[in-house]
Amino acid sequence: MSQASHGLDLDRLIVLAADRYRQFTNTVAPDDARDFTAYCTACKAAIAHLDQLIRFAQAFEPGAASNQSSPIDLDALISEAQASLPNSHSGK
Repeated sequence: MSQASHGLDLDRLIVLAADRYRQFTNTVAPDDARDFTAYCTACKAAIAHLDQLIRFAQAFEPGAASNQSSPIDLDALISEAQASLPNSHSGK
């Protein structure tokens, strides 16, 4: 994949997020309904985060801009990725 112009090592972030997700899902899921729901919500958030990181990295692959019908909106990509995180705040 690639390294964005903002100095983000997206490949490393994807591997790190995937590894943390794997570690989390290798734990025993809680039996309590409330805790199980929280566990599932955390898994869904992690998957959404991974999806956004992968999309972000793909947007910066060499030749990606020539395959796009419109220019990449970096701010929109970052906002979308932040929105996929639990307890995210768009105003930093």
